[in-house]
Amino acid sequence: MGNNPYLKHVEILLQIIVEAQFKFVNDASCHSSFDHVLENLLELTHSQYGFIGEVLTNEQGTPPFKTLAISNVAWNEETRNLYDQLAPNLELSHLDALFEKVIVSGQHVIANGPGSNPRCGPLPKEHPPLHAFLGVPFFHGSKMVGMVGIANRPGGYDEQMVEFLKPLLTFCGTVLQAHRNECNRRKTEVAGREIEERVSLALDASGSGVWDWNVQTGQVYYSQNWIESLGYKPREVPPNIKFWENLVHPDDLPKVNARLSEHFEGKTEIYECENRLRMASGGWRWDVNRGRVIEWDREGSPLRMVGVDKDISHRKFLEEKNLTLQYALDLWKGRIRNAQ
Repeated sequence: MGNNPYLKHVEILLQIIVEAQFKFVNDASCHSSFDHVLENLLELTHSQYGFIGEVLTNEQGTPPFKTLAISNVAWNEETRNLYDQLAPNLELSHLDALFEKVIVSGQHVIANGPGSNPRCGPLPKEHPPLHAFLGVPFFHGSKMVGMVGIANRPGGYDEQMVEFLKPLLTFCGTVLQAHRNECNRRKTEVAGREIEERVSLALDASGSGVWDWNVQTGQVYYSQNWIESLGYKPREVPPNIKFWENLVHPDDLPKVNARLSEHFEGKTEIYECENRLRMASGGWRWDVNRGRVIEWDREGSPLRMVGVDKDISHRKFLEEKNLTLQYALDLWKGRIRNAQ
């Protein structure tokens, strides 16, 4: 690469990368970053037009192509309107032969004088002529994630230009994968919120409450329905484990701690304990508390635990009175018959 004539422009190339990186960091979308790359790449290589695109995989396994940045080469009013509506999110399933070859092979393609190549197919009427083309894929790790295509550089393209552009291609692969990761994260968050809402509704209907405990910091999330079922207001409940410990009946606290220790030591798959909790009115009610540690540190200490808490006062009342549910039901039915 020592004789590469493009090395004199390496500082410009690096500046393009730095500025594009800044745009990506400060923009929720990757499109402004790729627009910047394409605009400056065309200027740097003296190319007439080009595109940067993402390689996708559909259910059939064929890789359609989605543009991330594209030159406006609209050749009439109709295509100009189409460009304004679709770019830079245009998806192509039927690819032009030149960049299809790049995507299928995973190798760069240099075609100086492709206009005479019958594989290219006819260009639309009044479309700018295609005299030279360079298509180069970019990767994240070993996986091809996109490609860059530029056209009509006077004198055409060569292998040394491909070598010169490698830092920019590496940047494109990194940015695109970072964008994908962010999109996946947002989808996961949305899906998580939807699941949480469904679970919350189901638990509300069953009379159960949810808790999420950071064992290391003592921070706890208590669901609002559980707080209100005890007669408290959300603003009266600090989000920490001390609040819950203070609610537990003193006689039940040793049993609670013993069951927790057993679970933390891996002796039980789940934590389960029945104990009394002090209500806002000053009275006591019986709850059954079930949970599981879902995150551990490398030393095997619990990090995060989640669970549910359910009011079982009615069952405990029957047990204390030595009544079974069936007996209570029969007694209730008998009273109805007597009343009739």
